[in-house]
Amino acid sequence: MPFVLGKYLTVYDAEDEPDPDQLLKAIAAFCKLPENYVCLQAKLNFYNANENLLTRFFSIEYSIWFEYLLRGLSLFDLPFTLGGTSNHFKVDKLREVGLWDAYNVTEDADLGIRLYLKGYKVSMIDSTTMEEAPNNLIDWIGQRARGIKGFIQTIYVFIQAKKDYTKLGLLKIATVYIFVGLSTYSFFFLPWLILFLCLDLHPVVYYLWLVNSFFSISYMYTIAYIVISNGTSPVIIRSLSDIIVFICWPLYFILHTIASYRALWEIIISPFKWNKTPHGTSNIEDIVEN
Repeated sequence: MPFVLGKYLTVYDAEDEPDPDQLLKAIAAFCKLPENYVCLQAKLNFYNANENLLTRFFSIEYSIWFEYLLRGLSLFDLPFTLGGTSNHFKVDKLREVGLWDAYNVTEDADLGIRLYLKGYKVSMIDSTTMEEAPNNLIDWIGQRARGIKGFIQTIYVFIQAKKDYTKLGLLKIATVYIFVGLSTYSFFFLPWLILFLCLDLHPVVYYLWLVNSFFSISYMYTIAYIVISNGTSPVIIRSLSDIIVFICWPLYFILHTIASYRALWEIIISPFKWNKTPHGTSNIEDIVEN
């Protein structure tokens, strides 16, 4: 930051492939939006989405997050976490809020919430940056564990900032707790929900479990179908393997549970450790040909 001299600052990862006109779109958006909009977030997805089953799942998840959830939060003027790349900032406001928290392993998510705590706003722009998805379980779990650990850190810091967040209003406070807190909290409970089936509990408990499972799975399949059918993900249902991806979609969240317990363990023994994700492991030429 001491070397930054311009009015605006953009963060990209080294392997990113942003839309060629993304910077122009960001400047145009800043000129149209009110002054209190100090950050713009581009959509993210993966150029190796069709490499294997895991990268396909990850691409669908990113499409749901960036094409629908974050976009919806932006349209309703609600706080949301920044992605790790393709963030466009007003430099003076970035410095004003204290830049990034070097001790939060999802410093982008934390910064997005802190901008709202300071009375500023973030908006999405209609531009996409393609990056490389982890193509094996070890790298994916490491990256996802870092994300979950960072969300735990972020919600903890948010809870501590009571004097600041009370002025946000009930809806905005609830948004942070739901999309940062509960989105992580829910992963921890999957094994315990399965354990209920092995216990001798009241029939009402099993009825509620069945109703909850039905609506949860229905939601998972519905949102995944919308994403795939609308073409917002590079994954398209056009073969038997694509149908398998769609059918197995709920199983993807079991991996999140594994990553969440790793994140919990790391919070205890190494809260500030950054699980680095190897890049350049995908054979992009073969992916493009296929």
